[in-house]
Amino acid sequence: MKDMYEQVIKFGANIVDALREYRQPVIIYIPPNGELRGGAWVVVDPTINERYMEMYADNESRGGVLEPEGTVEIKYRFKDLVKSMHRLDSKCIELKEKMKALTTQNSSIIDEETDNKTKDTLNFSDPIKTAENTLVKELEKQLEAREKHILPVYHQIAVNFADLHDTPGRMLQKNVIKEVIEWKTSRKYFYWRLRRLLVQDHFVKEIVLCSNNKIKYEETIELLKSWFEEANLSNSFSSFKKYKTEVIIF
Repeated sequence: MKDMYEQVIKFGANIVDALREYRQPVIIYIPPNGELRGGAWVVVDPTINERYMEMYADNESRGGVLEPEGTVEIKYRFKDLVKSMHRLDSKCIELKEKMKALTTQNSSIIDEETDNKTKDTLNFSDPIKTAENTLVKELEKQLEAREKHILPVYHQIAVNFADLHDTPGRMLQKNVIKEVIEWKTSRKYFYWRLRRLLVQDHFVKEIVLCSNNKIKYEETIELLKSWFEEANLSNSFSSFKKYKTEVIIF
């Protein structure tokens, strides 16, 4: 598998050039536990040749530009994790509230003394203030220790969240794959799908040839679809199972 990955990256430009000029159906399938990432995705992206290329994926596969760990490292760094901790963790919230209360109390004392003294001449060595400042520092240490303690948990949550963006359902929603196909039905599905695409492409080429290249590919597909519906052929395939019907009819 590693050798295959390295070859895809090594000869990526040649593969892209070949796929762009290819004039037969090309089906890409990401199998269970398979991943298609970054440069490897670019090499087989269906947008290279949208007329002939289609991509599918199994429920247990993953695909995207980066792996979840890489996404978290770029998009959800330590400072962002800390913000989430302070917003969600009850212990962090409690420590922050105590620190805020002490800070507010210190500010009130300073405001009272400014009636008689300027801030530059305030005596900050007052025992009460010193004790409060010591307590604030102690709370800061406790907060820092809490952050370190729960950091692995929040990091794992962030990785799992990033992984949700690479699931087949998400890929289907973003229209980067055509359908989610289970491994156990993939062989039959792609057999019928390929047969349909080959027949369809044959008729498309015949129609374009008869029109002296005046009809575009999209218009030809719509024309075939209208003929199919007018002939009421969908009823002829009513006895087929769902996976066969989907790949045979429009």
